[in-house]
Amino acid sequence: MPESPKHEGGRPPVQVDNVETVLLTDLTARVQAAHEQGLRFVTATCLDAGDDYELYYHFAHGAALSHLHVRVKKGTPVPSISGIYMCAFLVENEIKELFGVPITDIVIDYKGHLLLTDGGPTTPMLKRQSPTSS
Repeated sequence: MPESPKHEGGRPPVQVDNVETVLLTDLTARVQAAHEQGLRFVTATCLDAGDDYELYYHFAHGAALSHLHVRVKKGTPVPSISGIYMCAFLVENEIKELFGVPITDIVIDYKGHLLLTDGGPTTPMLKRQSPTSS
């Protein structure tokens, strides 16, 4: 039997089903559709993908999960979904602070002080580029 492909850390990559990749311009419409279909918002996750961010929005209907995925260039404003799912304001503030994603129009915006304090680290979850040796 052939070996499973290895991922970073020697583990096989995780296969996630029910992921729909959407354009940033379609994000709020797709989230609104999920709300109208009765899906519960579970959480959102962010990945630092070099020059881009990958954002995943996770929804549940009973025990079934579905996910919306959007990839955006760093610095690109991302509209908040908290106007549709108010509970998203917490995770959106977290992503904004920890990764620096410019999420706009969060219904309750902590302005960088949900988790971090003045004088503390900024965007601590961003990957840092190692200095190249010459």
